[in-house]
Parts: sequence; C-alpha cells; structure tokens
Amino acid sequence: MLPQYENMRYFVQAESRFGLKTIEGRKITLAGVKPVGQWQWQFKAFWLYGAVESLTGESLFWQFSHVDTECYQQFLNEFAACYPKSLNVLQVDNGLFHKAK
Repeated sequence: MLPQYENMRYFVQAESRFGLKTIEGRKITLAGVKPVGQWQWQFKAFWLYGAVESLTGESLFWQFSHVDTECYQQFLNEFAACYPKSLNVLQVDNGLFHKAK
C-alpha cells in the first residue's frame, strides 16, 4: 500500500561553495626580480546545500564541508525529515554526486 500524502510540493535544489582565497594581482618588477607580496597557503571553504519551494518561497539550507554523494545523501535525509507529510519533488542539476554509485 502506498503512503498517503497531504499535498505535493515542488522544490528546486542547488549547492554552492563559499570560501576565503587571497586575490593576488600582477606586480611589476625588473626582469629577473621576483615580486614580493602577501599570499596564502590555504584555501578554506564550505558548501551550502539548499532547496527552495518556488510556490511559497519556503527554503531549507544546510552547511557541509565538501560536496559528494555522502554529504548529498545526508542533505536528502534532513530534507525528508523536515517535510514528512508531503510528497516532495526535488529538481536538481546534472552534478555527478546526485547519482547513486
């Protein structure tokens, strides 16, 4: 027997990376002289996964350390737990991590 849902909801989903990266512009020096300037050895970033219902504007966002199948599955579990009484349609892009292995 199929479960009964109160309604159907349509969400669009995307993910985006946010981070810190030093922007290093060009430096003019004499031939053979290496430029001196500040630079950064690390790149620190995090990913936001989000889903927005286009009809109402209701949204859900979760922060993750990286983007892969495991993090995406965790996002789907949290998403399903937030909207258990409705049949949720989630439109995604063609990211490789959206597919099961």
